[in-house]
Amino acid sequence: MYKELRSLGLTSYETKIYRCLLEYGKLNAKDIASYSEVPPTAVYPNLKKLLQKGLLQQFNGEVALFEVLPPSLVMPTLVEQETKRLQELQEVVVQQAE
Repeated sequence: MYKELRSLGLTSYETKIYRCLLEYGKLNAKDIASYSEVPPTAVYPNLKKLLQKGLLQQFNGEVALFEVLPPSLVMPTLVEQETKRLQELQEVVVQQAE
């Protein structure tokens, strides 16, 4: 799954965090850093990116918790976003080549 998530546009850290949350369920940032082997300073910026991509949900409280949204619901959106990004890139390349 690592390679497939990377192919869908997730960074290495995003992929590690996403897989960690799939495996362990709802976690706080400290546990995510521990289980995913992502440096603690990189966890929050990457959680923010995953939230922006619509792959996670955040539960606020004394300590924020994060959980993966059902992949069957969010993966089509991720594929659509990546397709749009590739189409825009294609247009730029074609314009620059002409």
